[in-house]
Amino acid sequence: EFAVKKNFSYIPGIPFPWDDLSHMMEGLNPGLHIIAARPSVGKTSFVLQCMNFWCELGYKVAFNCLDMSVTEMIKRPVASLSFISPKRMKLGWASPDEVYRVKEASAKIRQWGDDGLFTPTLETDVDKLKAWAEIRHKAGKLDILVIDFAQKFRLKGVTSEYETVT
Repeated sequence: EFAVKKNFSYIPGIPFPWDDLSHMMEGLNPGLHIIAARPSVGKTSFVLQCMNFWCELGYKVAFNCLDMSVTEMIKRPVASLSFISPKRMKLGWASPDEVYRVKEASAKIRQWGDDGLFTPTLETDVDKLKAWAEIRHKAGKLDILVIDFAQKFRLKGVTSEYETVT
């Protein structure tokens, strides 16, 4: 429905920001999708661009990243939308035009949150996150759940050399 309204050629799944990828994969279809690569090649940036695009189309997206605080999880989409690196923002090297773009991007992210289109989460227990996502999805409040750093999830009964989770 969204694809037709936004003048995409028919794609059965949720479209990606890039037409070639959308057509190659027939959009994002229900199920588990894993994006894997070596460190620092842009996996999170790729997903953030997708999330921004999906929110613009009206999809309800939750972002669970176990490597960042909520503040950092908000800064990344703001940086992605404003095309300003998080480092430039943090160090105060932004020009007046860049500061304006950051404010506009921040307002857009805030609006998405108010509209229920973007929800950051910090759940570390896989069972609790699954239950939360299922409840939100059945209530029509969640279309896509993005999990970054899934390897940091805690599973009941799993023992590592550092801790036992019960």
